[in-house]
Amino acid sequence: MLDDIRVLDFSHVYFGPYSTMIMADMGADVIKIEPPWGEIARLYPPHFGGVSSVFHYLDRNKKGVSLNLKDPKAKEIIYELVKQCDVVVENFKRIAPASRPSPAPTAAGTGSQATTWTRRGPPSSPQPGTAT
Repeated sequence: MLDDIRVLDFSHVYFGPYSTMIMADMGADVIKIEPPWGEIARLYPPHFGGVSSVFHYLDRNKKGVSLNLKDPKAKEIIYELVKQCDVVVENFKRIAPASRPSPAPTAAGTGSQATTWTRRGPPSSPQPGTAT
């Protein structure tokens, strides 16, 4: 179904990885970006052979890349990946614009046609507390 779709996955914890897991199960090429220390779900019990079964469940059928998003070289890699992707999924913690890494690793400003979904949903979704 999604064989021609490439997804760049910055999500962590549960809901983001679950949604991209479904996309991967449906045939999308999902590229999971993790920090060098690994996603927090790697620590969730139960562990089998020292590895979290939750992490393996949520990240099945995905390709994994470890990048430090504060590193300028990593940002270059991210921008190139975004240009090659159809969808970008992230659920970063909301932070003040002044403390946000610049430039933020999203599809905006990269020349990509990727759709960026955040923890609030697609770009056209009504924001909480706003009229529809």
